[in-house]
Amino acid sequence: MKLDPLKLILLFALTLPIASALAGGGSTHSIPPSQLKLVYDEIGAVTLNAQCSSDTDCEVLPLGQRACGGPASYHAYSKKLSSEDITKLEQLAQRSEELARKMNEKNQVMSACEVLRVPSASCVKDVCTIIQ
Repeated sequence: MKLDPLKLILLFALTLPIASALAGGGSTHSIPPSQLKLVYDEIGAVTLNAQCSSDTDCEVLPLGQRACGGPASYHAYSKKLSSEDITKLEQLAQRSEELARKMNEKNQVMSACEVLRVPSASCVKDVCTIIQ
């Protein structure tokens, strides 16, 4: 009996996660990914209504942490936010880094060790936007 190579690949792809879980590499998180998403959602809520009038009003905030270190992404915000909101954003960014670092360590996440370029932010239609 000859097995179709495509079926073998599919079978392997479907059984690998199960074998990994049985070997102790399962998806048991001490910190659920939803907790990190809540932090990102809160950052979005804080910056949602902040408007800008020029590029100088815009700043970027590093978020999360890549497995090899450094931020996972960046979020643009307006410096016209209140000082309380800016402080809150900085605390949330720090929290996102801590959560991502712990998740990466717990799950032994590996990634390409490349440094993300810090993007610039620009005021586009009165909203701070990341420019790549």
